[in-house]
Amino acid sequence: MDNKSFVTSTHAKCIIAGEHAVLRGHPSLVFPVKCKSFELTYIPENHALDADVYAPYGDNLLVFLWRIMSISLQMLNKDISEVKGKFILKNAIPMGCGLGFSAAICAAISQWLVWQGWLNKKELFNFARTLEHGFHGKSSGVDIAGALSEEGIIYSIHDGASNIPINWKPYIYLSSSKHHCSTEKCVSQVEKLHNEDKSLADYLDYEMAISVTLAIQPLAMEEKQGFAKLAMAINKANTCFEKWDLITPDLASHIDILREAGAAAVKPTGSGGGGYIISLWHEPPKDPELIKKLKPLF
Repeated sequence: MDNKSFVTSTHAKCIIAGEHAVLRGHPSLVFPVKCKSFELTYIPENHALDADVYAPYGDNLLVFLWRIMSISLQMLNKDISEVKGKFILKNAIPMGCGLGFSAAICAAISQWLVWQGWLNKKELFNFARTLEHGFHGKSSGVDIAGALSEEGIIYSIHDGASNIPINWKPYIYLSSSKHHCSTEKCVSQVEKLHNEDKSLADYLDYEMAISVTLAIQPLAMEEKQGFAKLAMAINKANTCFEKWDLITPDLASHIDILREAGAAAVKPTGSGGGGYIISLWHEPPKDPELIKKLKPLF
């Protein structure tokens, strides 16, 4: 690539606790998943803008790209005819699985707009969050923060992102339920509860917020003292998903398999209803078939 080309990489994210409640100002604990990344390259050339894709489901990825480009350029009063050249996209983040693909591509496009000089760097986060609204109807910004962060962070709408002290790295694994989920549908389901039973909905938001606090504290301790507290926090967050009715029978079956294999704590990561599951273990699982299906967070 010559020095006029642009290259950026964002990554997947994993929410340990804080889903849904984060939309109403509560904190969320999120970590980057660096082994699953989205890479965008732009090469200025003297022809109409096009794109090459090196990823599974490339046609779907192109639909996302042109949709985001159209929205972002409209927001900036720019015309796509002003852009000449080629995008090259590489993606390893599963789509529709709760790992933040939409945030990763929105963040990458926003970084490209900053490079173009069309967007102020200080506006990048809020701009990317606005783009993500188009995917979920309402974005808290936690996925954008996770896609851009290199370390674990605590995030809230009011306070933004801040780093957290980590004294040990727990054996946390990601595994796919092999079922896709609609974030917008899950968000709507939780909002429906707020309309129909506000006292219960507020209580579950509070419980999820407590799980975030309980998850942050043990990470700053020694592993021996912190493990049980972290397991309690993750299981408490999972109970919120159960009471939101966001754990389908297929998801419950996947969770049961992990618990029976020895996981101390298990929960969905993301909106629920499908997607990926996180599990906490005292030590790496011994079953060679199971370990093939698990991806370490750290």
